[in-house]
Parts: sequence; C-alpha cells; structure tokens
Amino acid sequence: MMTVEEFAAKIRGSDEIVALHRRRNQHGIRNSDFRSPGGLWTRYRPVTFQEYTSSEAARIEAWKRRLETYEAHKNAKPNIGHYFIQSLDQKGKLVGLITQNVDGLHSEAGLADDKIVELHGTNRRIICLKCDKSFDPDEVIRRLVGDFSSPQMRCLRRDS
Repeated sequence: MMTVEEFAAKIRGSDEIVALHRRRNQHGIRNSDFRSPGGLWTRYRPVTFQEYTSSEAARIEAWKRRLETYEAHKNAKPNIGHYFIQSLDQKGKLVGLITQNVDGLHSEAGLADDKIVELHGTNRRIICLKCDKSFDPDEVIRRLVGDFSSPQMRCLRRDS
C-alpha cells in the first residue's frame, strides 16, 4: 500500500489531476449516512431521473428527502478537503472534480463551477428542468409544508 508521503509526492509531481470526492459524514450532518440503519435509504428509496420527470409521487418523495436534509446542507461549510482540491486548481494541476456530494461546498471553497461534475446535482440551487432557470432553494423549500405537491417553477406555470 502507498504511504501518505508517497501519495503526496505523486500529487506534487502531477500536472493533470482528476479528483473524486464522496461524502463520509464530513460536515457532522446526522443524516449524511445513506445506507446504515436509520439512514436516508431506509426511509426513502432512490428516485431515478426518469421516475422524477414522469411521476408526481416520485417527485414528492424526492422533495421530502430534500426537505429533511436541507437545513444541514444549507449550514454546512467547506472543510480542508474542499480547500485542498481548490488549491490544486490554483496551482494549475486540476483537470476537474467529480463528486457525489450535493452540498455545493466545492464551489463555496472557490473551485470554479466549470471544473465540477456533481453526479447527483446540488442542494445549493434549484434548476427548472424546462427552462434551466436557477432558483434560490429557500424560495422553494419554504413552500413545502404539510401534504404538498411537487414545486412548480414560474416558467412552468406560465406555459400551463
């Protein structure tokens, strides 16, 4: 197995690095563990994009999951790992970052959005699937009270 020192030497000697990042309860977010007993996937099933776009019930389930984790994600701050990846970019070594995280903390740490691939999207903004307009999540989340329908963005209402 490679030592940390050997790994650091490889990074220092590399000029084209692609970083992979995934969550491991890095922000103290209680619900960040998806697979363990009590984790999100024991309370909500994963919703595919195809299901989300074709089923109101799937959209509601996805929004309930997002509502449950929203405050923790909203209040999370970048950590040393986020800043380390941003520093690789500042040194001209980073080709890009691929992340499973939805917290947007790499952007908040200063990494340019055009260097980030967010495999599962982000909780830092809501993008209309029809017009690509971006919305502040607070604007949408505060409407999710009680038995709610999936949010409809203004552009969708106008065309209905």
